[in-house]
Amino acid sequence: MNYIDCYNQYKNKIFSYFYYNLGKDRELAEDLTSETFLKWYDKIDSYDDTFSFSTWIFKIARNKLIDHYRKDTSDVSINGDENLDIEEFIKYEWDFTRKIDTEFDMKQVYMALDKIPETYKDYIVMKYLNEFSTKEISNITWKSEANIRKIISRGLERLINILQPNTPEYEKL
Repeated sequence: MNYIDCYNQYKNKIFSYFYYNLGKDRELAEDLTSETFLKWYDKIDSYDDTFSFSTWIFKIARNKLIDHYRKDTSDVSINGDENLDIEEFIKYEWDFTRKIDTEFDMKQVYMALDKIPETYKDYIVMKYLNEFSTKEISNITWKSEANIRKIISRGLERLINILQPNTPEYEKL
């Protein structure tokens, strides 16, 4: 894949990834998107084709985001048992997607995303906006699939709580 084709195919997804993880800061998202593609161009010789190309470019993007947070803020750490019961993950994922279809306005969901810790938002954006599988997110982040399910479940739980009518968080949306 040549540079122009790669850029055209992934620029909007990479930009969206940064945009929603950086509190909708368009200028910063554009800068980090550009830096991601420059890094990709510099490192093209190190591409390992055992991974899908999209996984590799998003790993570069995620590392750019982590570097940004290291410079500006401290990252939220996720502690706890990595062996999240798969049923808990499915429950939160199903509950969240059902409520999006029936109850939540997407504008409210985007606003609520800004109210949860960055780490949760990062994984939710990868899963639902960038449509990565848990396995792909695992390859990007180098975390176990169980840990990713746990992080996403916790993030979805927070989102669902924020999006409940008659709560203080909901009133601020």
